[in-house]
Amino acid sequence: MDIMQVLGDYILLVGMIILLAKLWLTKNCAGISGKTQLLHALAFTARFTDLTVTHVSVYHIILKTVYVLASYLTVLTIFLLFRRTRERKFDAFRMELLVLPCAVFSLFLSERFETIAVLQTFGLFLQSVAIVPQVYLVSKRKQVEAIVVSYVACLGLHLGCYISHWLYVYVKHSQVDRIAVSSGIVQLLFYCDFFARNLPILKAKRSLADVEQQRQQRVQDTSCNANADGSSPAADSTTRDPATVSAAAAATVGTDRVTSFDETAAQPAATSHHHHAYKFRLEQLAKDRGSDSDEKATLLMASSKELRAARH
Repeated sequence: MDIMQVLGDYILLVGMIILLAKLWLTKNCAGISGKTQLLHALAFTARFTDLTVTHVSVYHIILKTVYVLASYLTVLTIFLLFRRTRERKFDAFRMELLVLPCAVFSLFLSERFETIAVLQTFGLFLQSVAIVPQVYLVSKRKQVEAIVVSYVACLGLHLGCYISHWLYVYVKHSQVDRIAVSSGIVQLLFYCDFFARNLPILKAKRSLADVEQQRQQRVQDTSCNANADGSSPAADSTTRDPATVSAAAAATVGTDRVTSFDETAAQPAATSHHHHAYKFRLEQLAKDRGSDSDEKATLLMASSKELRAARH
C-alpha cells in the first residue's frame, strides 16, 4: 500500500462527509441522485464482502466499514428523512439497466468462479457506472449544485489516485488488475463527461457559442424570408417600422389639410371677383342710358347667374 492509495481513500471519505453535511445542514436533497447513492452502497457491500472471510489490516477494516455505513446513512437520509425534497421526476434513471449487465459481466469475467470473487467483480463494475443516474439527473434538471460538483470532484480525485497506484504497481511489479483498470477507465469517462457538461468555465464558453450560433441562424432566417418575399430586409424593416408608418400618415394628413385650406380660401376669392364684375356691369348699365333696354336686361340676368354660380 503506497501513499497514493491512502490519499485516494481519504479523499473519497471527505467526499462522502461533504455530501452528508449538505443533506443534514440544508435538510434538502434537491440535485442529489438517490439512485446513485444506492448503487454506491450496493457496490461497497459487494466489494467488501472479503472482510468476513479474509484477514486484512485494521486500517482496511475500519475504512471499509466507514464507507459502507456512510453510504447507507446517505441512502436512508435521502429516501426516508428528506424524501419529500427528493426530485423524483429528474431522478428517474432505471437502475436495472446498470445492475443486470454488471451482474452478467461479473459472472463471465471474474477471475475465479467463486462467490467472493464474483461479488467483488460485480462491485467494481457497479461502482464504475454508479455515477450515471447523477449525470442523468443533472442533464434533466439543467443545473447542478456546487456541493454535487465538489462531491463528484472528490470521486474523480479518488479515482486519479488509484490510477497512479495502478501505474506504480505495474512499473514496480509488472502486475495489473485488468478488471479494476477497465472499470476505472469506464468510471473516468463518466466523470469527464460530467465535468465537461457542468464546470462553470466550460458552461460559459458553451453558452457564448450557443448565443452566437442562434444569432447567425436568425440572420440566415431573415435573409431567406426576405428573398422569398422578393424584397430586401432593409425595405421590409422600413415598411414594417411603426415610426415610419406614423410619419407617412401624418405627412399625408398634413398635405390633405393644406389642400383643403387652399381650396376653401380660394372660394371666397372667386366669389369676390364675380361680385366686383357684377357691380362693374351694373355701373356700366347705369351710365349707358342710350343702350337698348333688352340688351340691359340680358346683361343683368347673365351677371346674376354668374354671381349665384360663384357663390355655390
